[in-house]
Amino acid sequence: MLTAKHGNENQSKEFLYHFLWSKLSDQFYIWHDLILPRIEQSVDFAILHPNYGMWILAVKDWSIQEIKGGNQKDCLLSSEDRETTVRNPVREAY
Repeated sequence: MLTAKHGNENQSKEFLYHFLWSKLSDQFYIWHDLILPRIEQSVDFAILHPNYGMWILAVKDWSIQEIKGGNQKDCLLSSEDRETTVRNPVREAY
């Protein structure tokens, strides 16, 4: 079971949405853009299976070539015309 799309997915989320829909069996329950009100956070994808448990996925719309460096706190991304510092996705998980 896969929840309906909202229409505001970026290209990476859209790709993963269709990939999961086409590859996983009906035993998987998949939610996307799930809001967790207690901690005021959202989850890109939550996947539940009776035997494999629950997986939480964070989707980033970056290519490997854009990642120029980082540390435990931040990542440095570089695109064609600019550099950007973003919060390290591993840190977002806490």
